Amino acid sequence: MLAWLVLGGFAGLRTDEIERLDWSDIDFEHGSIDIRPEVSKTGSGRDVKLEEDARDWLFSIRKATGPVVRKHWHTSNAVRQFKQDLANGNAKNLKKIAAEIGRPV
Repeated sequence: MLAWLVLGGFAGLRTDEIERLDWSDIDFEHGSIDIRPEVSKTGSGRDVKLEEDARDWLFSIRKATGPVVRKHWHTSNAVRQFKQDLANGNAKNLKKIAAEIGRPV
């Protein structure tokens, strides 16, 4: 979940772009994300600046290669349960569920 929040909220990537993104597309040293044409909605590539705080958050969960997030994570049972518990103020399972959906692939 952290990767989704950082990439969508701080880098402005679209949902489909996040789902297609590979860890090798993120340049932590230079603070940029290479949105390849096959990843982009428009079919044209671009570089996206990655702010220092966002870079630090992603760096803590990074992998050398592979998908950054699981596809369709937002439709998983764990996410639905998390949203329901959050709406109902039921904090008992929130930490467990957040850990489950927050793990990168």
